[in-house]
Order: sequence, then C-alpha cells, then structure tokens
Amino acid sequence: MIIAGLSFTLVSLYITYALHKKKASLQLALFFIAGLTILIRCFYTVNFETGADASIWLASARSTFFSNNPLWWLLNSNEGRPLTVAPLLILPLLGLPLNYFTADLLGLIFFIASFCITALLIAKYTRQQMAGWLLVLPLFSVLATASHVDFFSYNSEAPSLFQITVSLW
Repeated sequence: MIIAGLSFTLVSLYITYALHKKKASLQLALFFIAGLTILIRCFYTVNFETGADASIWLASARSTFFSNNPLWWLLNSNEGRPLTVAPLLILPLLGLPLNYFTADLLGLIFFIASFCITALLIAKYTRQQMAGWLLVLPLFSVLATASHVDFFSYNSEAPSLFQITVSLW
C-alpha cells in the first residue's frame, strides 16, 4: 500500500508539473491518472462479499439477465434498485463474469468517469486546466489509495453520481 501511495504521488506530481508548464493537456492527464487509479485498485479489490447490498444487487442482476422478460423482472421482481442493478447488466453482455470483483471495477469506472467529467467542467467554466486538475486530484488519490475493502465497493452512489455529472455536461 505504501508503494502504491508513493507511486501515485510521484506520478501526480509529474503530471501537475507538466500541466503547469503547458506540456500536457488536461484530457491526457486525466487519462493517465485514471489508468493508474484502476491499476492500483485492481491489486486490492477483493472477490468476496463486503456488504449485503452488493449481494442483493448482484443476485438481482443475475436473475434479471437470465429472465424471459428482463425489463419486467428488473422493474418488478427484484429487491435491488433498478437504476443500481441496470448497469450491472452490462457486464454479462461484455462477456465478463458477474461477481464482486467486476462489480467493484464497474463502480470504480463510474467514479473515475464522474471525476473526469467534473474536472473537464471546471476547466471549461474557469478556462484554466489546473483548476479542474487540482479539484479532482485529491478525489483520485483517495479513490486509488483507500485500503478498506468496502470503501469503494459497488454501491448505489456510483451510477447515480455518474448520471448526475453526465447530465451537467
């Protein structure tokens, strides 16, 4: 964990320097920091139940995916929230297993996309790339280095935050 935190700090300092000297664009910086965040999180994302909510959403997604009438099943016959379960249905369509690890990675992608959209919005409205970068850098650092296994597991906030930031774009 210490190595991950140090590598994240060094890369983010280098990217901040490159943005300050106008040697890199904000989009490129966000691409690299998002990739590093995913890489670091993959090392300590677990494939077992960290909370009862994730089990309910995965079970609901699995039963919806294999149902004869998926829309009816999604809206009427599951205990999970439909807007939380629906994004999980992307995983089997992509050929990925529907388990805790891939669900957590999907939640991570939602958080990362929300942070990137926020940075681009701030940069657009302030006309300064550093403003967007400095706003989301602490968010990425917490997302990448939080070591509690349930801290950023797939939850109902991930798709909701993504939907709100996309609607602001």
